[in-house]
Formats: sequence, structure tokens, C-alpha cells
Amino acid sequence: MDGRILSDPDGAVCYFCLGEEADDEGSPLVRDCSCRGDSAGFAHLSCLTTYAEQKCKQADERDMSEFTEPWEICNNCKQNFQGQLAIDLASSCVSFAEATYGHHDNSKWDKLKVIHSLRMQIVALAIHGNEVDKTERMMLISNMLSMVNQTKNDLNMSRWIHMPKASEEYKYYKMLCGNYEAYAHLQFATSLDLTEGIYATQEDENVAIGHLKKARAIYNLFGMKNEAQHMDATIVLMFTTSKQATDASIATSSMLQNLKIEYEQSLKTHGINSEVTIHTGLHYAHMLECEHHLEAKRLFTKVATASRQVHGPEHKTTLESNELLEKCKERFVWVLPEKKLF
Repeated sequence: MDGRILSDPDGAVCYFCLGEEADDEGSPLVRDCSCRGDSAGFAHLSCLTTYAEQKCKQADERDMSEFTEPWEICNNCKQNFQGQLAIDLASSCVSFAEATYGHHDNSKWDKLKVIHSLRMQIVALAIHGNEVDKTERMMLISNMLSMVNQTKNDLNMSRWIHMPKASEEYKYYKMLCGNYEAYAHLQFATSLDLTEGIYATQEDENVAIGHLKKARAIYNLFGMKNEAQHMDATIVLMFTTSKQATDASIATSSMLQNLKIEYEQSLKTHGINSEVTIHTGLHYAHMLECEHHLEAKRLFTKVATASRQVHGPEHKTTLESNELLEKCKERFVWVLPEKKLF
């Protein structure tokens, strides 16, 4: 569903400037979130950007989630933006962060804001982009890795890993490496050419596994056990030879257990109708589908119901949940031929 509205619906106005027409740049009203009704939630992209910039400047210096929240979440329905609107806002966030916090003499926390905005754009392109956007995504991943390495050099961080774990230096180093460097390696691995989940060439597979191993090493360095186990499982699942079948089964079981814990924790912390819980449940159900069909079907039903209540029937997450649920309901019936084959 594209958030751009080519002709404004009757009665729709920008809820920031109250304008009915296109803005000064010629951009029409947009809406691609969970707002419903004929007129609610429409805004100009330029107004959304101005609002987000103002909120960013009020955010806690060290809270990266608070920094990007106004670029990711609708101020009306409190749900994530979707489609092209999510990509456009992520791009605007990167431009704002680079112009405001991307100077050499900015604080180390300002440097993280620029890196975090890059991560936000990578996620937006991964979720809402298409094949044309893949090149840009790869470039952003490379930029993020370069910025991480530059930050390490600028701050002379080589010894920060040996500092007390309660120190600000250690916490910052863990955040930089665990949240951004390892994440970039993971995204690089998943950005290579895939056909039905299989890498196009053996070289691509080797490169992908190399990046995943780098991510795993970073997670192990900081004692991030769940993340490291997830990398182990992903690496093993890339092998298709029969001798890896047992290891793949063990890895899948480990991954499922981690996803189950993550989903149950999200249920307890955020509730069933939380955006976080819905997406965590969708991922968990998708992993369950191969070997735990009935359990997956029940979870898909729960997630689809929650998404319909929170986002509405036409939202991307609802449509995806319903599609996976219908797929899970399919039954294959084998009919033996009447005549004997032998």
C-alpha cells in the first residue's frame, strides 16, 4: 500500500498545517500507518519531517530509540509508518542527523545518532523496499561499517573492551559494536542475491557466512549469548548437504526456543496488541511453520486477529498475517491410483 495520495480525499487536511493542497514542494498529502477513516492521519511529508526534527532535538542524548521514534511512528495512531512513506521519512532522518550531528567535533553520542539513523534507513529498505532499493541498502550498510570503524579510531577505543563493564566506556563500546557493527554484518549477509532462500553462487554463500561469523564473534565478545546462538543457527541453516541435517535440526530447535522466550517476554511486557509483540509473534510463527504446523496455525490466527484490531484490515502486517495463515491452512491430499503400478 503506497502512502502517497495522488488526489486528496474529500475533507482531508494535514493535521499539522491544516492545509488541503500540496505543500510548497508540490508533495501531496500522505498517510500510510494505522490511522483509519476518510480524513484522519493525513499530513505533508515536509510537515512530518519538521515535526520529527523538533522532537529529535528534545530527545535524551543517549536514547537512540527516542531519537528515531518520531520518524518511525505516527503521532496519531502510535503505530509504525509503512511503505514508501517509511522509506522517505528514514531518508529524511539520515539527512537531518548527518547535517546536525555528523561533524567531527560532535560528541560520541551524536556520532551514534548518525549511525542509528543509517540503521533505521537500512531496516526501512529491507522491509518496504524492492529490488531497485537493494543497491542503496548495500551502500548504506557499507557506510555504517565505515562509520563504526571511524568512530573507534577517533575515540581510540582499542582498550575500552578491557574497562569495567559498569563503565560508560564499556557500555558505549558494547552498544557501538553489538547494536551496529554486528547488525551491519548480519544485514550484509542477508542483502546478497537470494533465490528461494538459496545464495546465487558459492562465493556469495561464503561471503555471507563470513559476515555472520564476524557478527557472532562480536556477540560472543560482549557475552550476548542469545544473539550469538542466533548467528550459529543461521550459519548452520545455510548449509544444504545431508551431513549437516542433524546440526541444522539442532540449530533450528535452539532458534525456536529463543524466539519463544522472546515472544513470551514481549507478551508479558508489552501485551498482545503491541506492535513489538505482533511482529515477534509473526516471526516466531513463520519459523514454527515447517515442523510445528498446528502450533504455527494457532499463533498466526492470534497475530492476525491482533493486527486487525490494532492496524485495521488493509494494513501491510494484517495482510501478511492473513496470507501466512491461509497458507498454513492448506492441506495436501495424496490419492493413490486405481491401477497397480507394478
